[in-house]
Amino acid sequence: MSEIKETYVIEWIGPYDSTDDMKKHIDTSDCTFYVITGRMKYQDDIGIKYIGISKRPLIERLNDPDHKEKQKKILEKQFWVGRFSVSAFNNLKTESCKKRRRARAELVEHLLVRYLSLQNDYYHYLNEKKTQSNPECSIVIISKGNSKSFDKERYNKPFTLKDIPDVLMYVDGKFFAADKLQIKFDTTE
Repeated sequence: MSEIKETYVIEWIGPYDSTDDMKKHIDTSDCTFYVITGRMKYQDDIGIKYIGISKRPLIERLNDPDHKEKQKKILEKQFWVGRFSVSAFNNLKTESCKKRRRARAELVEHLLVRYLSLQNDYYHYLNEKKTQSNPECSIVIISKGNSKSFDKERYNKPFTLKDIPDVLMYVDGKFFAADKLQIKFDTTE
C-alpha cells in the first residue's frame, strides 16, 4: 500500500435553501467547497448534483449567470458549503502558497467527484472532467457535519449528503469508505 501524505478534514455546513438563506446564517468567506443537492425532473430521490470549489466568495460563484443556468435543471435544490478544518488551507486567493492551496482543494474535489461518479445511481450532472480519472495520489478525507449556523455539530449525517462517506480513502486505485462514525467514549464529563 502506498504512503498516504494527504489527509484532510472537511467541515460541511448546511443545508441552505438559497444563497440569501446562506447570507443570513454564515459568513462563507472561509469556505472553499460547495455542494448542490436536489433532483432532476425525471428523478424521485434527492441527491448530490454538483460539487465545486471557488476562490471567490461562494455566494458570488453560485450566482454567476452560467452557474445559475446549470442550476435551473435542479428541483428542490439546496446548498451546502464546506471548508478545510485547518483554516490556513481555505483562502485560495492569498499569494503565499496559492498554487498549493488550490491543488489541495482540487484534489479533494477530484476524489469526491470521482467517487460519486462510480456509483451506479449517479446521473451525469457532476463535474464531467473529474469523473473520468482517479486522483493522482493517495488521499484521505474525513467529512464532519455542522448545522447551518455552524454553532453545533451534527452527529447524524443529513440524508441529502448520504453519498459522501464519513471517511473516504483512495490508495493504489482503490476506494475505501466508512460511514456511521460514532462516539465510543466521551471523556468530557
